[in-house]
Amino acid sequence: GINAEYGYFKRINLRVMAELVKQIRTHEDFIAALATHSESLVVIDFYAVWCRPCKMIAPKVEQWAQEYGTAVTFYKININENAQTAEICKVKSMPTFQFYKGGELVDQVFGNKQPLILETIEKHK
Repeated sequence: GINAEYGYFKRINLRVMAELVKQIRTHEDFIAALATHSESLVVIDFYAVWCRPCKMIAPKVEQWAQEYGTAVTFYKININENAQTAEICKVKSMPTFQFYKGGELVDQVFGNKQPLILETIEKHK
């Protein structure tokens, strides 16, 4: 029925959205990502699987990635999988959002502060 079809489309949509915010697994990939998108704003979401605020904001990050399209590139880094990058970027709390332009760190926001994150995106994009 209708509900089953809706559930199907919702799953498809979530799967497509999940690919908008790509995972950076190594420090080499981090460097490559910044180099590839040096012309636009890059937003990195540093998170941990055990972090509740991280889980709460994750769907919002996916939504922003969809809304901003190619104007802003979003990535996520699991600090337990890619501890090297988290350490080099001096990430101390979760979630941490870092904003890069031209390969340089231009701003950061600590915590699930959605209005501030959006404000920071608008300021730098």
